[in-house]
Amino acid sequence: MPDDTLARTERWARFRFSVIGGLLASPPAGGDLQAALRALADRPYQHPLRPGERVPLGFSTIERWYYQAKDRADPIAALGRKLRADTGRAWALAPEVLTVLEAQ
Repeated sequence: MPDDTLARTERWARFRFSVIGGLLASPPAGGDLQAALRALADRPYQHPLRPGERVPLGFSTIERWYYQAKDRADPIAALGRKLRADTGRAWALAPEVLTVLEAQ
């Protein structure tokens, strides 16, 4: 059951960590990582925001999460949502471009 006191982004980060946490705690022996990732990708997971809904995860998604969190001091923070580089910036067309568009 999801913890409603946590922000959505925190719940997603914890969900991602719950999927790969076993690999981080006990890394597979050399050459066994791909098989371990494949095993994780072959099972459905409880959706972090919708109780009762099961979701499949792709191999490449789980692999990306693993490498994002691997060797990090705070793997949950590493798995959190990244803000866009252009957050807070208002995108608008230059007045010259608007004039050209209006003429068309």
